[in-house]
Amino acid sequence: MITKYVDCASLSFQATLPDQSSYGVLVAKRAYQIGRDGIPEPRPEQELLVFGDQAYGEINETSLLYPSDVVPYKPRTDIVLAANSHAPGGAPQRRWSCAVTVHGPRPLHSVLVVHGPRQWLPRWRMGTPEGFSPRGTGFTGWQLSEAEPVTQVPVRWERAWGGQNTDPADPERIVVQEGNPIGCGWIDPEMTDHTQPVPAPQLEGPDAPLNDPYQIHEPACFAPVMPAWLPRRTRGGTFDQAWMDAQRPWWPADYQFRYHNAAPDGLQVDGYLEGGETIQVFNLVEGMPECGITLPATGMIAHLGTMAVRMNMDTVLLDIRSPYPEDWLITTTWRLVTPPVMDYDITLDELDLASSRYQAARRAMTPEQVAMALRLDKESAYV
Repeated sequence: MITKYVDCASLSFQATLPDQSSYGVLVAKRAYQIGRDGIPEPRPEQELLVFGDQAYGEINETSLLYPSDVVPYKPRTDIVLAANSHAPGGAPQRRWSCAVTVHGPRPLHSVLVVHGPRQWLPRWRMGTPEGFSPRGTGFTGWQLSEAEPVTQVPVRWERAWGGQNTDPADPERIVVQEGNPIGCGWIDPEMTDHTQPVPAPQLEGPDAPLNDPYQIHEPACFAPVMPAWLPRRTRGGTFDQAWMDAQRPWWPADYQFRYHNAAPDGLQVDGYLEGGETIQVFNLVEGMPECGITLPATGMIAHLGTMAVRMNMDTVLLDIRSPYPEDWLITTTWRLVTPPVMDYDITLDELDLASSRYQAARRAMTPEQVAMALRLDKESAYV
């Protein structure tokens, strides 16, 4: 039974390690809104937990919006961002930058370069052939068009490098860029139609400008990553025939908990945010070229019987698509690994980070530490 002294969504469930040992998982989620003084304050109506990945449209066909809250463990804090990038000053521009910066004990800084719509334009020596044609005799190259001036660009994977191509020799064979199957700008010498313009990506990393139409790029975006995409998918382990024969349905031996971190690598904090950090966003809010959001300086405590344990804040979600701060959605999600079976109640409480009760609380264990503690002494995991 979970008793709450704070208004939040919560859930407890069980998970397993690759060696089939079980552990418990406790999740608590708190939603905030921006108050009149610009400081986040708890929402009168709290958000429910997200029980499955939610995309802008169809899963794996549109960008991931809200990752599932029901995952066993995250070794890092995800900064989950839903935003549009806006041209500085509000006037249409061809190119600008946007950024996310975390100020605190565990700093983070990530930058995107944003372009207006642009295309790769094919050039042929004797005129463009009719019908599909790969790169061939008479093709002189691609020319990148000048970007159109715009005032905003959605920060979504559809606008980043990637995409898919259909094999002209086998129309049923579709080849995708597994780091971003829904992106744009991927040109293959044989599979891409070299008679038609190809949309070029509008989001780039600052150190990887688009200059070679055939170059394979690392997609760059601030939106969360689908579980089936690279590099996230490989962190789930190797699902090969050996796994099918000996390990299924348990996690593979090379499974990493980072598989459950949904934010792109550039928005994963090395460790955990504690609370009280300021997250600055640049050119990601309409009418506010620079905006800082300071997280509440509070932490979530779980009382497991007589033991008080600090939960890990492993997800901060910022849905800042609205130009009005009072409409933003800000959530913090805490997670704690517990013994798989507990014959005592759980009590949740949110405390000031400087309070003696919070400082005296025990730090959370990893799933491996809980499993080891239970193997050595069933009474040593938190109690």
